[in-house]
Amino acid sequence: MKEMIEQSTNSGDVVLDMFCGSGSSCIASKELGLNYIGIELEKKYVDISKERLANSFKQREESEQRSLF
Repeated sequence: MKEMIEQSTNSGDVVLDMFCGSGSSCIASKELGLNYIGIELEKKYVDISKERLANSFKQREESEQRSLF
């Protein structure tokens, strides 16, 4: 997913995923430094994507803290 988004976007773009599912496109966009909008109707998948994004943010913060020391 990350490679596809990287090849089809420019810096500063916003990625719109109208069928977000578990949030893979949102996570890939975030890792590439892009803004994103994910749309999902089913609460089950909204909850999954929220958790995955939160964990992704947490992992990134921990990684950045380790690189400081």
